Amino acid sequence: MQLNYFIEFDATDEWKKFRFPKQFGLIEYLLEDMEGFSEPIYLPYFQRVIDGVSERERIGGNMCWLEINKDTTLIEMEFIPDDVPNNQYFLTNDLIKIIRHWQVENKDKLL
Repeated sequence: MQLNYFIEFDATDEWKKFRFPKQFGLIEYLLEDMEGFSEPIYLPYFQRVIDGVSERERIGGNMCWLEINKDTTLIEMEFIPDDVPNNQYFLTNDLIKIIRHWQVENKDKLL
């Protein structure tokens, strides 16, 4: 699945925000969740699944829960605007690429 997005600079908090179409809005919350920790907190869990150390990982941040499987990852949120789905599956490799791109774009803000 091709996930189109663009990046905008938020002068308020100096993060580069990744913007997706509304139907993929959960990814924005996933990235915002990592901003709160100033690091890509989910990447080690993705890596464990990709490396075969674990078949599945379930991890939660401040806003999102992820259930990571080798092929697909479920992102879940309880409190979300009505126009964004509260849970959705994405290709695991797509999310890894997006998180790594987010990491590169925001390297000056990360711990």
